[in-house]
Amino acid sequence: MEGSRILIIVSNIELSSKIADILTVGKYYAEVTADGKKAVELIRNHPFDLIICGIPLNGIDGFAVLRTTNKFMETSGIGFIMLLEEAEANRTRKAMELGADGFIMHPFDDVELLNLVEVRLRKRRFQHEQFLRERLQLKRMSNISDIMGWLGSRLEKFPVKTYKKNQPLYHQGERQTGLHFVKHGRVKTFRSNETGQHIITAIYGAGAYFGIESLTLGYETLDSAEALEAVQVVTIPNRELQEMIMEYPDLLRIFVKDLSIAVNQLSERVVDIAHHSVRKRVANAILSLSIAEENSERSRKLSLSRNDLASFAGVAAETLSRVLSELTKEGFIKKEGNDILIGHAEGLATIKN
Repeated sequence: MEGSRILIIVSNIELSSKIADILTVGKYYAEVTADGKKAVELIRNHPFDLIICGIPLNGIDGFAVLRTTNKFMETSGIGFIMLLEEAEANRTRKAMELGADGFIMHPFDDVELLNLVEVRLRKRRFQHEQFLRERLQLKRMSNISDIMGWLGSRLEKFPVKTYKKNQPLYHQGERQTGLHFVKHGRVKTFRSNETGQHIITAIYGAGAYFGIESLTLGYETLDSAEALEAVQVVTIPNRELQEMIMEYPDLLRIFVKDLSIAVNQLSERVVDIAHHSVRKRVANAILSLSIAEENSERSRKLSLSRNDLASFAGVAAETLSRVLSELTKEGFIKKEGNDILIGHAEGLATIKN
């Protein structure tokens, strides 16, 4: 690609001049340095398309330059070719392990160098175009389900952790480890007071995520999380999630939008608890949780322990039992063990305060 900027980091002045001359003939713009530390400064402050780097340098060696280049998100996408002498052939493995895109052995001819440079630049152009396509795709996304679909393929690189029923995932006030994705089962989050009483803030089923507030509001968890049943959870660590957001800033916009919706729903529940009757609060809790389970309108079911339902509705367990008995007698619901079958959703929604 004509006009591409290439940084040559070689301690042998004669060799670096030769490489620069070859690249100039190929209509590339070449900059030369023999100092590893200076090279790192140049890489951080100038938009290079490709780096050709030897191992022995002034200051720090070529491996340190490679390691530093790949350390930062803004420079990790730059193509990196290691220049090796014949006596250094056994060091190609280390170069590749550190993230080098390729290597060339000295001595080499002009055509060999130009071909390698063109291949590396073409690969970088393809990656950049792919980045732009994904960026455009993200701009078209409007909700978190679209984002999680996009993140789906990336979740495979993170381990799946299994939790037993009632096993805690984390406790209120602990350091949040990242964004959590429920692969299977259900998780509840809740907040506790000084006396140990708690109220459920949300219930997340398969395909849902939770913990985004750790990025937007700080790293301490605002609530506790516990498995309602056997669950599988994938966690995207904070560092990797921050790197994704740096690469695709629109992610944060969508996360914040969804977090705002969650805060609004929580505010509505506070109003519900403060101003509505017990019957109305229990009816609203049953409806909202059954919708969250994505049951069909004809056969909507809520599978939740009475204690958890009472905690979500903000009522005592004894009061919940009385209200459920009333709603059962009136034909709004049916009880099957811990399951609640909703027979008249419209009626529940119109229960007066």
